[in-house]
Amino acid sequence: MLPRGLLSGLLLGAAGLGANPCRVEVIERGTDWPVPGVELRTVHGARLVSDNAGLIAFDLPELMGRETWAEVRGHGYGMKQDGFGYAGVRFVPRPGATVRIEVERTQPARRLGRLTGAGLFAESQKLGEELDWPESGVLGCDSVVTARFAGQHYWFWGDTNLARYPLGIFNVSAATTAGFTPPARR
Repeated sequence: MLPRGLLSGLLLGAAGLGANPCRVEVIERGTDWPVPGVELRTVHGARLVSDNAGLIAFDLPELMGRETWAEVRGHGYGMKQDGFGYAGVRFVPRPGATVRIEVERTQPARRLGRLTGAGLFAESQKLGEELDWPESGVLGCDSVVTARFAGQHYWFWGDTNLARYPLGIFNVSAATTAGFTPPARR
């Protein structure tokens, strides 16, 4: 067990670092398009995933200021493998700094983002951005069916997960949208 003063000092130190994370921008090479859903995995197994704005709030105190390797994974996006078969990036995260990671698109369509679930802009919000984006309370949905009618997109999902209990809404949830535009880079 740690002495009380040491524990509180460690917690305050971690809180100080966490309050000012390194901003990681994941973008498509050649277009600067923000790429959501790209995973960075450190050599010690920490997993960080870009949100719908292509951002990650890198807040791992044990790696701040240290040269860091992260494997890069993303369905339809990635990086070339090195001579040992690793596909990733090396960078030095610093509190308040910005790191840009460029990924290659390997699929025909550009990824727009997740439409349902919690934390669509969670990483951006940790960085003080997209603060007006409301959380719906829906953690996730599956089985989407879409249709376009009268200038709008209609979305229908089955099985909707809610935070309050494992059995959420096992009926159809629906929504309409006029379109989707990713947030602009600041």
